[in-house]
Amino acid sequence: MSYFNYPCDVAAALHALADELAALPPFERMPDLWVSVDIQVCQHDGTPAERIAAVDALAFAVLGLDASTMPLSNGSYHHRTPVESGARGDGLEVTVYTRVPAPDAVVAA
Repeated sequence: MSYFNYPCDVAAALHALADELAALPPFERMPDLWVSVDIQVCQHDGTPAERIAAVDALAFAVLGLDASTMPLSNGSYHHRTPVESGARGDGLEVTVYTRVPAPDAVVAA
């Protein structure tokens, strides 16, 4: 898997994907299927505070929403966009998240 380090790298990859999709022969209507695009922006480096700030910036830029830290069923935490609010209104759904320490551990850091 390739990792992206900068928003412009993600944008360039998405533009290339859009060009490839646009080059497909036209369908009368798309068949019943799911298409998912997963983007690994970077390896999990940086401090939790830096990763949280990046999620906050991306969540606001692409969805106009604030992110928050949420517990997972396995006891770990993700700082992420709201679970039910990823729909953009243009047919795309976007989720942005990173794994973070428990919230009190972030405050103490």
